[in-house]
Amino acid sequence: MSEQRQWWPVYLKHGARIHAEQMGRHKVARLFGLDLNSARRLCYHIKVHGPPFCRDVAPEVHREEAPVHMVIGDAHAAPGQDLRRFEWAARFALDHRPDVVISIGDWYGLDSLCKHHSKLEGEGLRLLDDLKAGNAALKRFGDVLNTHNRINPDDFYMPRLVVTLGNHDARIIREAADHPQLEGLLGYQLMDWESWGWEVVPFKQPIEIDGVHYCHYFTRSGSPRAMSGMHHAAALIREGMGRSLVCGHSHQLHYYTKAAGISGKRAHGLVVGCFFEHWEHYASTGNQQWWRGLVLLRNVIDGDFDLELWSMDRIKDRYNV
Repeated sequence: MSEQRQWWPVYLKHGARIHAEQMGRHKVARLFGLDLNSARRLCYHIKVHGPPFCRDVAPEVHREEAPVHMVIGDAHAAPGQDLRRFEWAARFALDHRPDVVISIGDWYGLDSLCKHHSKLEGEGLRLLDDLKAGNAALKRFGDVLNTHNRINPDDFYMPRLVVTLGNHDARIIREAADHPQLEGLLGYQLMDWESWGWEVVPFKQPIEIDGVHYCHYFTRSGSPRAMSGMHHAAALIREGMGRSLVCGHSHQLHYYTKAAGISGKRAHGLVVGCFFEHWEHYASTGNQQWWRGLVLLRNVIDGDFDLELWSMDRIKDRYNV
């Protein structure tokens, strides 16, 4: 296989991102599974010729070729768990080929930093173990993609990976704020997001992708508290003033859509549930209200999309082999 054949598919799919983020050859090699020589040639090509399909006006997106988003709900990786679900998620991505994979946050449980635990409940919990579990989950997901790309270089696949950090992830920052003497020691650098190619969006900061706004949770105007309730999805559309909003946090599944205003532009409110099987003892019977699985947004154009749900039972039946 020629060197160009190795890096050309990466150029076509990710050249615009590499150009925009001014990536160096080492980061390109790590993110997209290239050897350093191929990554160097790719970076040089982009420097000389620019990103692919560079136009002043964005081309019209047809419905059959519109982007696909995959959303992973609160995962709460913790010590002692069976982490195979993260391999299932990666294999799911390989089957469905989303352009973007979004973790809606709370990938790390960080139960050792929970302020609501009694001393008895917190006995034996260790931050180091929590971090190892979350990092191991990232590795499980990333290894599946990297192994596929190594074995199938003609079928290279690496989606854009985005995480909107959640309140559990942010516990490590609150701990550092409560103990200033630990500044520089405790922080997000202990999480392996960037090592596995994920874009990290700060807690409570939304990100817009193809017209859909993602955040771990949204708040009502003038309130710091997370939106929730029986009509959570409808409230998202009201608060978003006609924009499509997607969040997690509550572990429940809520969906509502409506045509907004006289333009008829469709807006969606979606709460994506969670991505774990265990029961959380603090929630008691509330666990029964949670939806567990993965979410696909197909045909994403300017905030509109077709929703597809995969329950955890269905995922296990397909991928637990």
